[in-house]
Amino acid sequence: MNPNNHPKASVAILAVGGTGAAVLDNLAVACEGEHRTLCIDTDALALRGTVAGKKILVAPERVHGMGTGGEAELLEGLSLEEGDSLDPLLSGIRTAMVVLSVSGGTGSALGPSLVRRLKKQGTEVVVLAVTPFGFEGRKKRELSEKALRELRQVADVVLVFSNERLLESSMSKDLREGQRSLDRALAKTIHGLAHVMEKEGLVHLGVAELKEAVGSGADAIGYLENAWAGVAEATGDGREEAAIEAVVEDILLEDGRAWKDGNRV
Repeated sequence: MNPNNHPKASVAILAVGGTGAAVLDNLAVACEGEHRTLCIDTDALALRGTVAGKKILVAPERVHGMGTGGEAELLEGLSLEEGDSLDPLLSGIRTAMVVLSVSGGTGSALGPSLVRRLKKQGTEVVVLAVTPFGFEGRKKRELSEKALRELRQVADVVLVFSNERLLESSMSKDLREGQRSLDRALAKTIHGLAHVMEKEGLVHLGVAELKEAVGSGADAIGYLENAWAGVAEATGDGREEAAIEAVVEDILLEDGRAWKDGNRV
């Protein structure tokens, strides 16, 4: 059964904006449609190209399906809290993982109101937010800080991943490929989190455990970055060592900073 058509699916992956859509596409390709997915965007062309199970175009009267170009001001005053179009797409979700960029575009503008809507229906919400490069300037940084403040006020957990990490990785000389690698890494992270959150077994992770690890609201650690992750699989003899070696070489972990600065593994 396709989870996207399953009204009882407990964990759903929701993407807001272009960054979220790119991560979602990597997730769908790697996991062959295993997850219930929804993409919300202002860019009609990008939305048609995504492989999300469900898609919704918002604000066509404002940006004419052309996206925001990173200008969240174009969506000022717009909220996803009202209206009936999202009701059938969000029903039955026990836990939502919302992936977006907080660099000042669609994700920054609409992410907080989507989270508020989910919380009103009793859904647990984990946000995976990507912050901008430092060289993108003060305005982008201020927009990301504002969006993170709003998200932390309403979401159960906000995991923050920094694009700046790419400058310290093996991908620093090819940021375009590095961006794609980060999208793939986030997709693997989402898949891994969803798997251990849905399945009862030897290792089980819930929203409460994530909240304990990174904090929430004003107590959250690492305002512009608080999460590093790696996912790997291995079989056969020596699989434990092989899996660990693959994890520590992941693009988000290869510089070793997580082992130095992190306070929870």
